Order: sequence, then structure tokens, then C-alpha cells
Amino acid sequence: MKKHTTFTLRSSPISHRAFSKHGIALVLTLAILAIVTLMVVAFAVSMRVENMASRNFNGLIAARELANAAVDNAVATIRESNTGANSPPLTWVTFPGHVWGFDRQRRASEQTALFFPTVK
Repeated sequence: MKKHTTFTLRSSPISHRAFSKHGIALVLTLAILAIVTLMVVAFAVSMRVENMASRNFNGLIAARELANAAVDNAVATIRESNTGANSPPLTWVTFPGHVWGFDRQRRASEQTALFFPTVK
């Protein structure tokens, strides 16, 4: 029978410690790099979401102000049409583009065109 011999490589304690320190430094550097990369990606996603939210909010404000302007324009038109009358109409009737005013006897006292010339 043949005997098997086992060879073991021995390294000096100094070189083994130096190699181990370099390995740990590499692992730590890669871990820090991964953490910084994740933070940058999270920041970029967060800024994109904030940008979209601010655009939506600005659109909401613009739509609300345009709606308020339309209401104010309608109120101003009704007030202007009522300034010359001795007694203001008691009832207002609207349909697209016009406002009618009726007195106590249910007669149309005046008509105001909102977007078109007055129809007589």
C-alpha cells in the first residue's frame, strides 16, 4: 500500500494579516459604494415624484382661479345689465350665452347676451 502524503502551505503570519486587511478594505469600500448608490437613486426618485406633485398642484391652482374668474365674469355681467333699471328684476333665467330678467308680472324686462350681441 502506498501512503498518501499531505502537503500544507504555510504562509508567514505577516503576509496573511496584510492580505486579510486588503480584503476587508475592499469589502468595506464596495459596501459604502453600494450604500451611496442606493441613496443617490432614492434621491433621484424622490425629486421626480416631488416635481410631478408640484406640477399637479400648480395645475390645480390654475384651474381653480380660471373657474373663479368665470364666476366673477358672470356676476359682473349680471350686475352691469341691472344698473340702468329702476327696479331690478326679481327672477333671473339663464341659458347658454344669455341671461333673462323677469319682473313681478312675469314679463321679460331685459336680456343680456354673455358672448353674443343682444338679440331683440
